[in-house]
Amino acid sequence: MSSSGDATPHRFLVYDIDRHGNWQLTKQIAYRTEAGNRIPEVQAYGRDSLLVEEAAFSTTAGNSEELYAVTGVKAAPDVSAVANLSLAPAKDVISKKLWRTWSPAPPSAPRPGKRRPTRCWTTTRA
Repeated sequence: MSSSGDATPHRFLVYDIDRHGNWQLTKQIAYRTEAGNRIPEVQAYGRDSLLVEEAAFSTTAGNSEELYAVTGVKAAPDVSAVANLSLAPAKDVISKKLWRTWSPAPPSAPRPGKRRPTRCWTTTRA
């Protein structure tokens, strides 16, 4: 949680695998958490969508978690050249839709299958 309670910008790094089996960084996407939240997990589904888990802890309310659906990754602006995402215009931040909220924390999710991925995602703080 940021000290100000503001929403925090994050970079999602998008890697694609080429026909030779090599991973290449293809773009960076700007994502903003809700105020006070952090990102414990990101999962790709399909080649153009993500599920993003946001979580927070409060001494008065305990744990809370929200799951967001993010679509349109291919069309999202590449923010590789943006040094400070806090200054990025709103149009550069990918949109998200609340999918589910848990409080307290959600039950364990099933483990993914052994299917070989063709796209990989990572996240960093701006």
